Amino acid sequence: MKANAKYVPILFFVCFLSLVVAGPSWSATYYVDVNSGTDDPAFGSGPDAGAWKTLHYAVTQLQAGDTLNVAAGTYQIDVDNPDKGEVDAALTITKDNITIQGTTGTVLNGYPGCINWGSAFNINASGVTIRNLEITGFSCDVSDAGIRVGSGSSNHIESCTIHNNDFGIVFEDGSGNTNAVMDSLIYKNDHGVIVSGASPEIRRNSIYENRAPIEVTNASGTIRPKIINNLIYGIVNMEYGIWISAVSTGATVAAELYHNTIYGSTTNGIYISQEFPNASEKIRVKFNIVSDSFIGIEIAGQTSSILDLAYNDLYGNDTSYSGVSPGANDVALDPKFVDSTGSDFHLQTTSQLLELIGAGAGDTVTTDREGGIRPTGT
Repeated sequence: MKANAKYVPILFFVCFLSLVVAGPSWSATYYVDVNSGTDDPAFGSGPDAGAWKTLHYAVTQLQAGDTLNVAAGTYQIDVDNPDKGEVDAALTITKDNITIQGTTGTVLNGYPGCINWGSAFNINASGVTIRNLEITGFSCDVSDAGIRVGSGSSNHIESCTIHNNDFGIVFEDGSGNTNAVMDSLIYKNDHGVIVSGASPEIRRNSIYENRAPIEVTNASGTIRPKIINNLIYGIVNMEYGIWISAVSTGATVAAELYHNTIYGSTTNGIYISQEFPNASEKIRVKFNIVSDSFIGIEIAGQTSSILDLAYNDLYGNDTSYSGVSPGANDVALDPKFVDSTGSDFHLQTTSQLLELIGAGAGDTVTTDREGGIRPTGT
């Protein structure tokens, strides 16, 4: 043992040096408050008067892993006093694993003046969470969005209210397969959710009174978005519910459309057109309710060659199917909504749909949109 003692100080020095070079990985919690904050490096670490004032300043101060708590108030450009509000510039998140979360009454408003601000948030990072924010008024340009996910993976938009923008949420080509929007209200945008060459999960959202609620396009390769447990409806203004298109050779949308309720489309509840899909893939359309639309489900191009259509309920549409025959175990039963004209699309206890899906149907979605255990028939 004594012969090895001379190596102990050397080993300790090497370990200590590696800690100094690598450095610790810290994360911190910061605050922004439009009503009482100050944009200065000395602020941000506390709420109220200890907070920063604007989101544009606060986001530039964040490091990977940080959390930003956004106090109630309206964060917008002050066109009369530009120094007192948000700046008219892009707000882009480039650091990984950042959480930005609001509370009741936290509003990002792009109107008036969002000429260069564009989208409320551009996400070009991974592991970003946007939670509990109301985002509205980003419509100064035809491509403005509430939130635009340009790249990265595991970015989550949770429990947000996104309304009256040109586009609600955009997932662009280059964003990863584990991005998601969940448990959010998305309404009165021109487009609710746009997916372009990406594979996000769209789950448990209420998407209503958008002209185009969910639009998925793909120009190359295979994408695999999951569209599950969403309520999609239009009492006044909805052209289609879910619209999917892939027209280039080999371009395929191998999506899962499970347990969506779609009501009131003036054209198609679900429209899918794939001209040259990869024959080894599948697009699965199962367990959906499509009601009171002009056409329930329309299939175009060569989509039928990869289509798995089953256990859907098409009721009250002018035309139930176009370009395809009913799928296995599809039905045409009155879903018995509690009050569709009053936007209550819960099923009455007497609805035959409640226990229509048997244990052998291969349904992997065990909970409903509100988290309740989904009934299973025999």
